[in-house]
Amino acid sequence: MAERMGIAQAAYSNYVNRNNDIPFNRLTQIANVLGVSVIDIITYPEK
Repeated sequence: MAERMGIAQAAYSNYVNRNNDIPFNRLTQIANVLGVSVIDIITYPEK
């Protein structure tokens, strides 16, 4: 995922492990890589 987003593995790991907040632009990148909307990520698993 980090490679597809063009960021360091350590940076992505910090997002996954909740060590850093995810900026909206990164959240948008994650959604694009996964082929889902940002709303789908934010509301998961409720949706």
